[in-house]
Amino acid sequence: MQTLTGTVITLPIHDEFDAHIARQMEPEFESLSQTEESELILDLTQVQFIDSCGIGAIVFLYKRLKSRGKKITPA
Repeated sequence: MQTLTGTVITLPIHDEFDAHIARQMEPEFESLSQTEESELILDLTQVQFIDSCGIGAIVFLYKRLKSRGKKITPA
């Protein structure tokens, strides 16, 4: 569940971030790519495994946010 603090959104991801989870998160990532908030913190501190699809989802979000002058920060 994402949280909003001021102009920063924090999105925690837990356990695994693989192809299955990346597909499930596509609608949320699409929505987040259109956010008006200035920064997104992607909290990966509880992720035990991430595959290339998870990395691809993060890159997708990064490119979309950057093109709109927004910031994404992995934590």
